[in-house]
Amino acid sequence: ALSIHHLDDRAKERLYARCYDWLKPGGRFINADQALGAGEHMEDVCQRDWLDRVERSGLERTEIDASIARRKLDRSARMESQLRWLRSAGFSEADVMYRFFTFAVFYARK
Repeated sequence: ALSIHHLDDRAKERLYARCYDWLKPGGRFINADQALGAGEHMEDVCQRDWLDRVERSGLERTEIDASIARRKLDRSARMESQLRWLRSAGFSEADVMYRFFTFAVFYARK
């Protein structure tokens, strides 16, 4: 969980293909991670919500600034792209089981 978004898109695709290869027939891939919204507007809504929640959390400003800087290193991909990569890897089912703004739980079945 919360790791794949650090990979570039090609590495994500390769990882999904390897996960497919590693699973037995009927096996399931489940991953909770960060993902981009469907478009620029939705992504802006998600980012503003994240920042609002972090600023209301009681964290010190230095911790908030460090989180903002860290997020600039993220390589999140759109949910639709990741579902397409899972299907291209061979998974017969791929879906988002849960979503809360920029956080999503991906599900795929071999």
